[in-house]
Parts: sequence; structure tokens; C-alpha cells
Amino acid sequence: MENVEVINGYLQSRGSLVQCALTESKGRILVASRDFESGDVIYTEPPLHIIEEDENSELFRQLEQFALVHDLCYSARWCWCALNSLTAGDLEQLPLRCSLISEGLQRQLLWLCAPDENDSAALPAIQQLLLDLGMTTDLTDKFWRLLQVWKYNSFEYSDDPVASAIYLQASFHSHDCNPNSNWVADEQLVLRARRPIADA
Repeated sequence: MENVEVINGYLQSRGSLVQCALTESKGRILVASRDFESGDVIYTEPPLHIIEEDENSELFRQLEQFALVHDLCYSARWCWCALNSLTAGDLEQLPLRCSLISEGLQRQLLWLCAPDENDSAALPAIQQLLLDLGMTTDLTDKFWRLLQVWKYNSFEYSDDPVASAIYLQASFHSHDCNPNSNWVADEQLVLRARRPIADA
């Protein structure tokens, strides 16, 4: 799990008015770095990464078949997202037909992983999936972490084509039955105060 100082350095460099804090009960959450009045925009954020499903892709269909046969707790959708979150260095010269991302973007995605040990039973199946795709099992840990990033942090981005998106700051929202803010997402995610929020 990435150090909150690294995450806050990134947020500060982008002029964010919130920061990440580590709590015992909720893990990493966002806290205000100044007061907000009801209706104030707390932040506006474009997606960090967007991935479209491709049902015409032979690779996507292979993932769907694998998830079905192995009763994988991750759907083909999340496996597809994880594959499309690998770098050229991860795959070297392997001719997989998926999009590759920069190491910097991948590092930011991995900031969002808080491993769920309850999912560790899926690791043997994930190792088998990587072998079936011609990849080395050295990637198992990274691939597993990317799967969890997408499973637990992504938002539905569009229906046609079906696409998922990751928003970095939104991934640290703390959930509450009576929240002090709410969000709407279109091309950007906008978080707005529902009532006054005091500087943490």
C-alpha cells in the first residue's frame, strides 16, 4: 500500500483541496484541507484511466471462457482491465493484443490497491491464466493487485461501448450513510459539499 505522503504529494502538485489520511477504521480516506460551504465544489477530476471492453477481441473472449471454466471470482471484465493496465516492460515482446500504459500511470493505479486477503484463493487460477496467455508467473502479484484496483475502485464510464474508469481521488472517498458530500460523473467526476465541511 503506497505511503500517503506520496499520494498527497501528487494531490498537492495538482492543486487539490483535499488530502489523503490513514485511519484505523476506514483505511485511507480523503479529508478537507480547507473549509467548504454547502454547494461548494470540492474537486473536479478527469478519469485517471479508461478501458473499453472489446467483445470482438479474441483475447477478451479467451478471458471470458477462462473465467467461466475456472469459476474465477474476477469477471473477464476485470481481467481485461488488468491486462490493459500492464506496461511494455511487463510484457516485453509478448504479442498480446491489449493496450499498454506508461509506468507512471501504472504506479498511480497501484497506489489504489489495498489487497483483500479473502481473494487470495484466486491466485492459483490467476497464475494459470497468465500461463495460458503465454506470460510468466512473475507477473502474478502485479496482475492480482491490478485486478483488485479495477474491481474495487472503478466506475461505469459508458454503456456504448461498455467502459470502466478509475478516478484517483474518488478511490479514497470514505462511505457514509449520511455523507457530507456527493458526486456526479460524466466526462469528469465532480465532488460537491452537501453541508459545511470543516478543515481537517
